Amino acid sequence: DEAAQHFGLDPAQPTLLVFGGSLGAQRLNEAFGGAWQDVLGAGWQLVHVTGERSELPDPGVPGYTVRRYVDRMDLAFAVCDLIVSRAGAATVSEISALGIPAVYVPYAVGNGEQALNAGSAVRAGAAILIPDAEFTADRVRSQIVPLLADENRRAAMTEAAASVGTRNGTENVVAMIDEALGRRSPHAPITQA
Repeated sequence: DEAAQHFGLDPAQPTLLVFGGSLGAQRLNEAFGGAWQDVLGAGWQLVHVTGERSELPDPGVPGYTVRRYVDRMDLAFAVCDLIVSRAGAATVSEISALGIPAVYVPYAVGNGEQALNAGSAVRAGAAILIPDAEFTADRVRSQIVPLLADENRRAAMTEAAASVGTRNGTENVVAMIDEALGRRSPHAPITQA
């Protein structure tokens, strides 16, 4: 409820979160700038974080929240039922740890590391990968809007996301340090003999 209120949304309606990082992602902005009405037409709300440099206009319609920057991503994650985003390592880790199904559109630079970041989530069935060059408003309409209507597929993706995410990373690192130092960690998993 707090998250929905923060974004001016209805907590009873499903919500799609789209973001591309603090500077945004032009490809995501262009695609959803042309397809946001289709998302709303599917009965979903949309939180679209465009990035600080974006000039994408806010149409000011109920159910479509356009923000240049969000400093409360915890609330953005809490309100959403599906995410479309780039596939930076931290982003994929956070989304997977929270068990949120995702559509990743890897940034097409470097050696393809963003596609690699999303690989385990895609293989597990927790996410879909759409290449940057193919991500358009038509692709949103043909692939994402049908996903919004497919509750069973999203439920399977959510279950898969929970299986690939790690929520106890800190405890795992502490246990590894304790093991390396030769002492029993209170964070170490207990094994059956």
